[in-house]
Amino acid sequence: MTSSRRTLVTVAALAGVAVLAGVACQPAAMLRTMEVRQRVADLSVQFTRASDATSRAVMADTDDLSERFAADARRAMTAAQADLDALTPLLRGLALQPELQTLGRFQAAFTAFRGLQERILPL
Repeated sequence: MTSSRRTLVTVAALAGVAVLAGVACQPAAMLRTMEVRQRVADLSVQFTRASDATSRAVMADTDDLSERFAADARRAMTAAQADLDALTPLLRGLALQPELQTLGRFQAAFTAFRGLQERILPL
């Protein structure tokens, strides 16, 4: 093997080791990032379910149907709240300050929506 080829193989091997070392040092951060994405996706689904169920509760033809949809809305809001509560420590652990600020604004709007929902559902 020529010296330039040996040098190229050595550099490639070192680059591979460096990449693997970088990945090995960050698996926890990668897992937390994946969990954040999963929680955000679930939060979006649960929030949409809650909003839709609230609308169905208001538009229902019978009291029984309205109560069932209201219960669905409350369950979905509880699940959304659990996702929301789990996001703050995850984002803090990843030191994602802009995302924490966005989450704070969303939490304020979420709280307002939840209050509105609780005033509407008993009607």
